[in-house]
Amino acid sequence: MKRPVLTSHAAAPIGPYSQAIVVDDRFIFTSGQIPVDPATGWIIDFAEIDRAWQPIHDLLDHRYLNEVEGLDNPTSELLARWILERMRLPNGKLRAVTVAETCCAACTVYDESG
Repeated sequence: MKRPVLTSHAAAPIGPYSQAIVVDDRFIFTSGQIPVDPATGWIIDFAEIDRAWQPIHDLLDHRYLNEVEGLDNPTSELLARWILERMRLPNGKLRAVTVAETCCAACTVYDESG
């Protein structure tokens, strides 16, 4: 299930966009750092995010995270970095990953490669 998130704690979205989309109680954030596709008016189609996320979800779902290769110490910070390093979107558009443990505790890591 998907639903948009709008908050006064972040920059206002432009046009039909929102600051985040909640998908199955997980946040997926997108950034407007790339041009809008003139054909669609979108930064990215969420179906592309779903396709990129699915193999990672399949690898993590119903598993002990510390048994997943590369997640020996699965803190929120390390899990966010691990996802950021593995999730591939068209044109390398993924710039940050947030892992939220609760509504008040979350960690965001950013792609620092530019």
